[in-house]
Amino acid sequence: MADKSSFRRWYGASPWHLMILVAQFLVVAYAVTRIVGVPRWVEIGLWFAGAVVLWDFLLFPLLLVGDWVVRRLADRLPEGPPSPLNHVRIPLLSVALLLLVFWPLVLRDAPEAYRAATGLEVDPFLRRWAAVSAALVLGAALVYAFRRRLARRRES
Repeated sequence: MADKSSFRRWYGASPWHLMILVAQFLVVAYAVTRIVGVPRWVEIGLWFAGAVVLWDFLLFPLLLVGDWVVRRLADRLPEGPPSPLNHVRIPLLSVALLLLVFWPLVLRDAPEAYRAATGLEVDPFLRRWAAVSAALVLGAALVYAFRRRLARRRES
């Protein structure tokens, strides 16, 4: 195989980038083969298309407004490293994404369909989503506090 620099010139990125992209495409291809085998694959496709439209016209603009609010609140915090911005953004975005993906189960909107498809109940989803959300926010707060303390030690 050619050296890294010639590969980077030919491809535009490192070999790792290409390997990760190929792995992602393989995972997507596997998921598509699993979905096409499901009797309700048309409904899954409609749900996916609806999710794209919902994201583009409602959720992304709400995300931008939310990010603007978080930036304004972060400006009021004391100066100094690290910035609290991503310690707030990442867990809140993760919580919102989990809710978006699992909202029918979290909000108990489709218990009959879920029970018919899996034989399971939707009751634990709200508690689990709340627990995961709390863990993400608490974890980010602890990481921020640790990094802030570490930065103060370096300054003194």
